[in-house]
Amino acid sequence: MSARALQEVVVCAHHGCTFVDALVTETLTPSEQAMFRAVDRRAFAADAHRRHRAVAAVAEELPVSIGIAGLPAVYALFDDRECFLAVVRGAAPLAVQFARSLEGVAGDAARIEGAVARARRPRRLLTGIARAQGVEVAHVADGALDRYETVRRTLGEDVVAAVCGGRRLPAIGSGDGAVILATRGPAGVDLAGASVALGKLLDRCDGLDEAAFIAHARDLGCDDDDDALALLEDLMADGVLVRA
Repeated sequence: MSARALQEVVVCAHHGCTFVDALVTETLTPSEQAMFRAVDRRAFAADAHRRHRAVAAVAEELPVSIGIAGLPAVYALFDDRECFLAVVRGAAPLAVQFARSLEGVAGDAARIEGAVARARRPRRLLTGIARAQGVEVAHVADGALDRYETVRRTLGEDVVAAVCGGRRLPAIGSGDGAVILATRGPAGVDLAGASVALGKLLDRCDGLDEAAFIAHARDLGCDDDDDALALLEDLMADGVLVRA
């Protein structure tokens, strides 16, 4: 028996995912399927609040996204096979994956809150020039940060109670005309605007050698190699980039 395949099935069963039967058929051998199906399914539903606790944890990080999308859209993600299996298989933490999956309905709010969720978590750095730990990029529409912060303030201090109580929020739009940097600091994650060119450059900084960095920087507006190297030094001095 594949321990990993069985674990995936069990985790999904505990969360009441509607695709469990298909997952059992596709990932377990016939004898393993028989053993799994011999278990009383009520055992997996013994904790009736498992999904609710997971949603509450996500709501703390994605309050505006959830307020825009609505709670039903969030609960539906547990039955979205691609989305939930990405979490179970370790491809992304729950809040990060849910933010990505909510972009279609919550737009820039999900992009901003997703960047904050990523900035809060450690990231494997590839050898070379890379974004520093806790530095993430969100591509949004012009004015999205102001709109996001205005809407978030309407939730008050207890954002979990607000959105889990069914509070709905107006959409803040969606676009790619501006960039927001989410940067983790001692007091939490700070959000600030940046140029679109810098955002595109930072997107590419995931284990680059110096020549590749220079080429990308020149493509995005640096005049020459010296200009690109000066930009690299500035970004490293500011703690935005590192040599891993």
